[in-house]
Amino acid sequence: IAGLEKAEDLYDSVQTAIDEAREEGAQYVIGLGHLGTDASSRPWTSEDVIQNVTGMDAFIDGHSHTVEPGRYIGDTLLTQTGEYFDRIGMMVIDGETGSITTDLISTEEILQPVLDDSGNVLLDEEGNEVTEVTGYRFTSNNSLGELSWCCDVDLQDKKNAWIEEINIMLGDVIGWTNITLEN
Repeated sequence: IAGLEKAEDLYDSVQTAIDEAREEGAQYVIGLGHLGTDASSRPWTSEDVIQNVTGMDAFIDGHSHTVEPGRYIGDTLLTQTGEYFDRIGMMVIDGETGSITTDLISTEEILQPVLDDSGNVLLDEEGNEVTEVTGYRFTSNNSLGELSWCCDVDLQDKKNAWIEEINIMLGDVIGWTNITLEN
């Protein structure tokens, strides 16, 4: 990780951020990272961070494309949604009990067929059903008032556009060598 020479530097940096957040009055500290849980990333994984810090309530992770609906490591809840928009993560903090739960919602669960003006399922040029994200609505009655989110975009289109963009970038030559490297 750029700027950090050893894993302990990462742990110390995260611990400092947790301590500062708590000192400023944070009731919950949730880490957001792109570290993953795969063994090849050790000692830089989210699990390693969680095991080497205190005071973090939850950690939302990425990188390893792991489907992790919610697993406690000590007192910290770890979650990860998988890959390529196949799931949407939802974290709920119960204001009365302080408990944190997570749920992974598959895109299939929130897709519905698009209907034409006659009420028939709309088909694309290849004969496949056209779908859209249903109006999932999340609300909170915190001190800022009601917060809500409602989605009317097609996640599959977003996913496909993102994958296409990444595939183009993966084809870019960024350097070469005339030396053959062998084990």
